[in-house]
Amino acid sequence: MLKADMLPAVYIPSRLSMENKLLLRSRISLVRIRTQIKNKIHAIIDRNRDCYLGLENLTDTFGKTGMFLLRNTKILKILSLINNNNIISQNTVIRKICKLQEEMTPAPAVAAKNTKSAAS
Repeated sequence: MLKADMLPAVYIPSRLSMENKLLLRSRISLVRIRTQIKNKIHAIIDRNRDCYLGLENLTDTFGKTGMFLLRNTKILKILSLINNNNIISQNTVIRKICKLQEEMTPAPAVAAKNTKSAAS
């Protein structure tokens, strides 16, 4: 097939494209981990519904008020440790997601520079 020139051309993405795909895969993975952590926290809340009385009226359990209630509600010691570890893990994952999003978003100076050179 090579001699007959019947092989199709192969697409090789640019280095920038590969780096962006890698960042995107990392972000997707972190978002899945964040969802797992939130589901674990919801399971603890459901098991201890009588302890978390202020949460049922909140629209965002993981907002400022909800996080305050989650941290300061007294439940069984072991569940409290698990819940606090989940909250810490969630905050860490959220920070990592934000950092990846910053890397994925081009800087304004670079974007403007690329626009000017493309217009030339």
